[in-house]
Amino acid sequence: MKNNQKIDIVLKDKYLQELKGKHNTVTLSKLLNSDTAQKLLKGEANITVRNLCKLCIDMNWPIPDFLEIKKD
Repeated sequence: MKNNQKIDIVLKDKYLQELKGKHNTVTLSKLLNSDTAQKLLKGEANITVRNLCKLCIDMNWPIPDFLEIKKD
């Protein structure tokens, strides 16, 4: 992989379907911003690490063990 190559990080379909089962655009917008929530539910969002961690906590998905979450 080249250093300047564009990388998209999206949810696998299994997790996207689980997310859709729990959230709609309105409820997910309370966790993330509205634009990200809409794109995420369409499977089009490029997920940031911060948003991934928020989703992991909300959905009880495992957080990658190489990350340490610090909450204020």
